Amino acid sequence: MATMKLDLPAPVVTGAENGYLDPTTIPADGVNVRVPAYGGQAAGQWVYARFTGQNGSSEQTAPVQVVNTTAPLDFKISKTEVLKNENRAVAFEYRVAQTQGGVYSDSEPAPIDIERGRPITQPFREDFEGFASVDSKIIQLSGCRIVADSNGEFQLSESFQQPPFITGKSIVCTSRSSRGAIFQFIFESLASTFRLGLNQDAPIMDVIEIRFEGDRIIRFQPPRINGWLEVDSAYYFYGKISQVILYTSGAKPIYIDNVSYTV
Repeated sequence: MATMKLDLPAPVVTGAENGYLDPTTIPADGVNVRVPAYGGQAAGQWVYARFTGQNGSSEQTAPVQVVNTTAPLDFKISKTEVLKNENRAVAFEYRVAQTQGGVYSDSEPAPIDIERGRPITQPFREDFEGFASVDSKIIQLSGCRIVADSNGEFQLSESFQQPPFITGKSIVCTSRSSRGAIFQFIFESLASTFRLGLNQDAPIMDVIEIRFEGDRIIRFQPPRINGWLEVDSAYYFYGKISQVILYTSGAKPIYIDNVSYTV
């Protein structure tokens, strides 16, 4: 049976700010999960909220029938269940069915880190406009260094433009070998989010590898390369990001620009 078509944005988690929820602020009756009025909301539908933590932690509420087609719905996830995930990434979402016992559609998740006293930090951004030149092997940014392996090298260039991903000055990553090269973003402190503008002249990207704390790894092969490479550690439930590695399989250049990340 096909899942019904609905526009289900992520729920709003009371007390969460910038993707973080301080466990010391959770009320005794639990975390409030508000389901906003969604596209296709109709009387008679059934809705419930769902919480997914780590190491088997999860909880879902009892389903509630929609009566008012324009009003949000509020659900509670128990404080006990959420506190099992302190210093970990979790997700809140909700599901909607047209009829009781019918096929449910999933909302967009709301990824949240459960952390005490988490400072709200602005992302670091680098567009390379202030650079006059770059080292061919190592580019040092604030809190991160970009490193080329023995086959790879960096150059600063304005020869290619693809707004908003590649704008003004960018870094050209090339290989001196037809076998390709490796380019690493290595974070001095673990990163929560990472975004990079990428473009390639020819389909030479072999693998994009994301390394998380605890030596957990995700690889995209073959990756989509032209546009934003975006990684949010809360989405993958693997902890924070330690490295982002680009593997190429040929001598054609790739362009990188507009780097941003938060720690």
